[in-house]
Amino acid sequence: GALTLMQALPMFLGAHIGSSLVLLIFCFESFNIVEFFGLFALIGAAIAMFAKSPTVVKIGKTITCFGLLFCGMKMMSIGMESVTSVPSVATAIGNMTSPFWLVLIGILLGMCLHCLGTSALLVSLMALGDSTMTLLSALYIMAGANIGTTFVSIMASLKANITAKRATLFNVYVSVLTTLLMIIIFACTPYVTWVSSVIDNPSFILIVSVIVINAINVILQLFLVTPISKLLYKVLPDKNKDEKQKIFILDPNLYTNLPIASHQILKGLQVLADEQSDLTEKVEAYWNEPTKRKKLNLISRINIFTTNIAQTKSNILRISTSEESRYIARLQYYQNVLTESEKIADE
Repeated sequence: GALTLMQALPMFLGAHIGSSLVLLIFCFESFNIVEFFGLFALIGAAIAMFAKSPTVVKIGKTITCFGLLFCGMKMMSIGMESVTSVPSVATAIGNMTSPFWLVLIGILLGMCLHCLGTSALLVSLMALGDSTMTLLSALYIMAGANIGTTFVSIMASLKANITAKRATLFNVYVSVLTTLLMIIIFACTPYVTWVSSVIDNPSFILIVSVIVINAINVILQLFLVTPISKLLYKVLPDKNKDEKQKIFILDPNLYTNLPIASHQILKGLQVLADEQSDLTEKVEAYWNEPTKRKKLNLISRINIFTTNIAQTKSNILRISTSEESRYIARLQYYQNVLTESEKIADE
């Protein structure tokens, strides 16, 4: 509920470029990734262990995870060397020339490895390290990996709210479009011949190709964010728009059972997060096109949000917990959102 659809879509576009830019690290053979990012992770772990401030501890954990991410990518690529050294594997992939099967291999790699950067690195090791595979075949595999990397976001969105599902669908759309753009360029133009005459390093060609084509597609999509978001609302419409999500009154028997009572309150706060996201979308829709129907939809969501805030506050005040101040602060945020939405509805 922290982001609206219009905020999430440009972020997905930026992530597509960012995930391909990280591949540049692997272009420099003299750069020891494990040593550099291992030290990075060690510094983050030290900060997390010895810092007293909760905020600094979180920063330390973030630094550690960031360092371990790149170390893991390098470790996975090293582990795959034993697979690519098997003659039958190298021959089987090297003799494969059909774009369909090469793209399919790329999709499977992306699904299994979850990271475009790792997929591209593995492709460069599997394909370009052996003379039996051409650069064109490696590029087709990389095109398929673009789609495969969306598997994780699809799985994560299955139990998420409708806004997250729309954002995931947009991510899949951009990835598929990028793959189609790659296939068209590689199959219908002398791209490989031209770029090979300019750059001698096949790994560098592979990585630069991914970055450039991703960037071209993202720039094109930036001009289509608004119409695509409207289309997403039609493809994935709100279900039961006027149906109220229930936040139940706590049973008196739970007042002394703090873990269960706190769990129920957290569930209520999650409902409010979903309601806030829906309310924000209704406000944006009404603000962009102030029709009577959209105003009625907005007022309906305001009434639901008001009732759920009051019920959650009642539940919080019925129990005594050290987290009470944090819960109340969260409710105050939702109350502020509600107040601003009521002002817009009254205009």
